[in-house]
Amino acid sequence: MKIVVTTSHQYPVGTALTNRIRSYLEELAALGHSVLVLIYRASEDSRNVQNQASGELNGVRYRSTAHSVKKSKNPIIARFVRLYSYSNCVRILFQEERREHIDIILQASARSTIIPILWVVCRIIRAKYVLENSEYPWFYLKRRTSNIWEKPLYEKVYYRLFDGILAMTIALQEYHSKYSKKTAKVFHLPMTVDMKRFNLGIERENLITYIGNVSYHKDGVGILVDSFISIAQQHPDWKLMIIGDTSKDNDIIRKVREHGLENRVILKGAVHRDDVPELLCKSKILALARPNGLQSEGGFPTKLGEYLATGNLVVVTKVGDISRYLRDKESAIIAEPNSVVSFSACLDHAIVNYETLTDVRLTGYEVCNRVFNSKLQGRYLEEYLTRLLDEIKTDSRSK
Repeated sequence: MKIVVTTSHQYPVGTALTNRIRSYLEELAALGHSVLVLIYRASEDSRNVQNQASGELNGVRYRSTAHSVKKSKNPIIARFVRLYSYSNCVRILFQEERREHIDIILQASARSTIIPILWVVCRIIRAKYVLENSEYPWFYLKRRTSNIWEKPLYEKVYYRLFDGILAMTIALQEYHSKYSKKTAKVFHLPMTVDMKRFNLGIERENLITYIGNVSYHKDGVGILVDSFISIAQQHPDWKLMIIGDTSKDNDIIRKVREHGLENRVILKGAVHRDDVPELLCKSKILALARPNGLQSEGGFPTKLGEYLATGNLVVVTKVGDISRYLRDKESAIIAEPNSVVSFSACLDHAIVNYETLTDVRLTGYEVCNRVFNSKLQGRYLEEYLTRLLDEIKTDSRSK
């Protein structure tokens, strides 16, 4: 198969979605398929550029259709660049089609005005059009005046343009089954993680670690900080490390200073993707205090798969699909959501009983290896895409 991914997200280093699609795209490439990623939005800050405008990594080619990854601060120039990126994306697709037929166009940005344009391209070149979606749409999660017209536009029009949907959770699978066209094939592709990235075998330290970027409310970082503060005196040799810009770092600093914990709460800020495995692997406990809500119901935290892949002890809240895979005190320590009391009790239990919880750590790792392993899910995805393409062959024979 030849698969072209179109996205507004950075590649190969970027967001949680970047990590998700990269994990299974590299597996598809390893299985012998041609994979190209077209990034149609220049979205990187010129002070922190992480990617090149084009390249190839682990068998996956990638290319910025704007010829640059740096976003302009001038709104007029930024709008012009976006229009150019869209038109150039279409041009490149037809160019790639002439070289070798494109079988699948995978749209890895659920919110984009390019969706109907790519649908037209798919109809012309007879490619299947597939949507990658990992959370409920923004018009469910945030109140905006634009939702008045965007909600019906997407649910009544855009979502019906796709031949297939990759839904990360059961809730999303059910959602898209309702709003997709009847012939669309909705496939549950859970969170995927490259297990070998976290096979480091380094010595663990007395660290409770969280990783996330601009996710203070979504991931309950405030609950995590308050929970650590409540048990800090009982466990003076333990520290809390927060990786990524939470968007509320100043508030965290102010709070830990009030409790005299400046030397025990480490704010790492944003780190490069390649530095993440070592930081997670050396932490005895990996924590995620995600609160209840639509965000947690529809999505599944990529970081949780990374946590489990380290083989370290995971403390997490019972939200969304998490309880479908993990059991309290069997494969993780699971707290009630939205509760500092419950989460701090779970952290305390994990620290006090750490040496006797080896089976919990190993079972969590096995769950990850059995369910979220990108090698396994890459093969499942290959089978799904093959079935979609078989429909084209069947239709051609019937005519």
